[in-house]
Amino acid sequence: TFPLGCRNRLAECGYPHEGNTGVPAGTALTVVQGDLVITTAGTVVTGRDVRGCIVVQAANVTIKNTKVDCPFNSAIRTTGGSIALVQDVDVHCGPNGFTGISAALVVRRVDIGGCENGLDGINGMLVEDSYIHDMNGCCGNHSDGMQIDQGGGVVVRHNTIVGGPLPAGNAAITLWENMSKAGGDKP
Repeated sequence: TFPLGCRNRLAECGYPHEGNTGVPAGTALTVVQGDLVITTAGTVVTGRDVRGCIVVQAANVTIKNTKVDCPFNSAIRTTGGSIALVQDVDVHCGPNGFTGISAALVVRRVDIGGCENGLDGINGMLVEDSYIHDMNGCCGNHSDGMQIDQGGGVVVRHNTIVGGPLPAGNAAITLWENMSKAGGDKP
């Protein structure tokens, strides 16, 4: 929880906020219209303004100093690849957006807003110095800042995470038990 009065004074209180997360001021960005699909292992995506989603289909991908505005699906996600680092990135989901970031190992100084869920935690993930806020509670969404499988060994350190708005908002961080071995679904 925030010390008294800090919710509206994040910068003064030393918490991550819109001014110290996301793409650093003055960074030149090249516009990418539509989805950016990464198919080469070890790719570093930097200095992009992606007006679509980033889909990773290769191993060990890094995404830095980039803006992503994805109108649907999950903004940064993998389909058979792996994301090593997402750093100094602005993520915004459109009105039908689901999750800001799925399946990254390190998330650092990221600003995520407008999504149903900020990010999905995976085994070994580190999330630090990030600002996750203004979740999309529209249309029956069950909004969470983060969703973490309890079996996952996720480290969440020095972040500002504001859960979804009521009545659909659920939590800043949701933990669930891994029920896949029993054949059950996540609640």
